[in-house]
Amino acid sequence: MLKAAFWGFFEGPRMPFLTGWSELALVRGRGLVWRRSEGRSAMAHLIAEVSLGQVSELIARLGRAGMDPALLKKALGDDELVERMVTAARTESQDTPTPTSFPIWKTIQIGGKTKDQLIAEIEAKGMKIGDYAQSMLAKEAFTTLPKPCELTLVRPTVAELGFKKGAVTKNIWKRAQDLGLSLCPAEVGPHLRLVDADQASGDYYWIGMEPITGAGVYPDVFMVGRGDCGRWLFSSGAWPGDHWFPEFRLVFVAPGK
Repeated sequence: MLKAAFWGFFEGPRMPFLTGWSELALVRGRGLVWRRSEGRSAMAHLIAEVSLGQVSELIARLGRAGMDPALLKKALGDDELVERMVTAARTESQDTPTPTSFPIWKTIQIGGKTKDQLIAEIEAKGMKIGDYAQSMLAKEAFTTLPKPCELTLVRPTVAELGFKKGAVTKNIWKRAQDLGLSLCPAEVGPHLRLVDADQASGDYYWIGMEPITGAGVYPDVFMVGRGDCGRWLFSSGAWPGDHWFPEFRLVFVAPGK
């Protein structure tokens, strides 16, 4: 929570310095990138520069297709390597949640209000909107529905989506959609700020949405938080390669809702 509060003060985790190289550093730090070495089969050489996760996914798919791991060992010519991949594939499949894994968090009403009305109501309640969030609201990409409608929302952590060590934006968004969740309309952010008036101090969550580029060059999503300085609607950088910590909570639309 201290990390979230700190970043909230600076209006979200803007981490362009983590983009790209952060994933590589994390993977290397965990020993999950292989290098070429003498004595491996041609197949092993082919995958020598591929991450464990990518090869594990291949192994998992082959396994689901009915291929015997013994045949894979023979093809790869590296028993230890295959054992690592099979173990990782099994672990990954156990960690992958299903849509029913996520309890309903809130049902809210969106639409029926203009962006100016949303801003006025948030400010009238003594809540605050960060400068970058203001710039997102001012963009043409931020729209509201003309008529009210209900949305049912879930709020899983990144870990609960199956990424026990965190993941980058593009992978989290894809996993959520693969599980039947939908990205939120952008207006969910300000509507949640309005309805979540009793949000606990130290609670922060991010809206799983199509990012909007506000002020500057960053694609941003909304973040709803409450800290010592009050209840805020922030923005938070969401480059495709930005890394999210496993404890971060994201809001998506529930399946079929």
